[in-house]
Amino acid sequence: MEIEYDKDFSPTLPENDEQGWKTPEKKTNASSHYLSLTPKCKIYLASKEGIKNVKIARELGCDPKTVKKIVSKAKTKKTLDNQHSTKGRYPKGSSVLTERHKTFLLDWINEGKYSSTNEMWLHLCDIKTLKHVSYDTVNRYIKSIGKWVKPKLKRVNSQKNFIKRRNYCLAEKNVILHQDILYTDETMFELNRNTTRVFKFKRESMPEIEKLSTWVRQMIWAGISWYGKTEIKFIDGWVNNKRYVELLKKARKSILDLFPREFYFLQDNARPHSHKHSIRYIKRWITKNIKDHPPQSPDLNPIEIVWGTLKNMVEKRRPKDKKELRTAILECWEEIPMSFVRNCILGLPSKMDKALKNANDKIQEEFEDNINQEEFAEEDSYDSFGDEFDSEDISDEEIDDSDEEFIL
Repeated sequence: MEIEYDKDFSPTLPENDEQGWKTPEKKTNASSHYLSLTPKCKIYLASKEGIKNVKIARELGCDPKTVKKIVSKAKTKKTLDNQHSTKGRYPKGSSVLTERHKTFLLDWINEGKYSSTNEMWLHLCDIKTLKHVSYDTVNRYIKSIGKWVKPKLKRVNSQKNFIKRRNYCLAEKNVILHQDILYTDETMFELNRNTTRVFKFKRESMPEIEKLSTWVRQMIWAGISWYGKTEIKFIDGWVNNKRYVELLKKARKSILDLFPREFYFLQDNARPHSHKHSIRYIKRWITKNIKDHPPQSPDLNPIEIVWGTLKNMVEKRRPKDKKELRTAILECWEEIPMSFVRNCILGLPSKMDKALKNANDKIQEEFEDNINQEEFAEEDSYDSFGDEFDSEDISDEEIDDSDEEFIL
């Protein structure tokens, strides 16, 4: 604890010392801890004014050695308090990291053993062979090399799905804009999404908004095409094949009104969509042409961009309950212009080019890894003399390429 001194305070000491120093009547121990904080402050301020230790000791009635010790400690340790050393308080710590400190910190970061600077600093303090350093020192070093972040969720496709994405892009890249296609999908809305960003000036408090009911959710279904949008259909609960067929029955009229002739029906590979009853109803009552969509490829469906825009528009209205949420969804759906929908569809070829490049790179990488594994297996198949071939065949582990189905 640092002690603040009053600059206006100064001890009253005689200006002229004609008699010289005399031993006081009541002699105290020379140890500085017998003095209270007030005489220590008087000694420190008097020494700053250039008064000799003998005069200070005479005025306060203490030993000149005590005065000398207090002044020396105030200059070196920048404190007059003795309690830190006598009561076992934790020292502040050094402000310099050694190479050993940095080595430990970097190893822990690479191992992923800890998830915060505070955890690493506490563990660093437990190592008795290391010099103690302050938390601020460790924190400054961590900030100089990086920061703690939450990793982004990255979709991982199997090699089989990459091949399906590549084949789909090769077949549809040049013809998809010339076909009449209805892009359909479901999405979920919920209150307290809170993704709208606002600006906060310095020295201002963090902006707040009212927290609404967290349990309110609403799933919807809709479709988009070059000719227009279908009606929004609200879904209560989760979707199975029966509910999906009932939904299509209600949306059938709005779908057929969009297309003057035959068209393609596009949907993802969720279980309710690919069920035999759902496929049978679509082919009999809506259209015979169902376009196969590659698995794990939401980026190739332009309605996903429309969903993101619709959610941002609904969030700005801040609906407070399920009724207001449904009203906001319907109104915002009508406000989305067809020019925006058509731009989303026109961007499909460029997205397919990007997906095609990523798929080719992934397939080529897998192919090179397989070749390297085969060469390594052939080298290990010979004995130490290299003359005889081992009798046991080395077979690669089989990779499970089963598609993961998504349940709405």
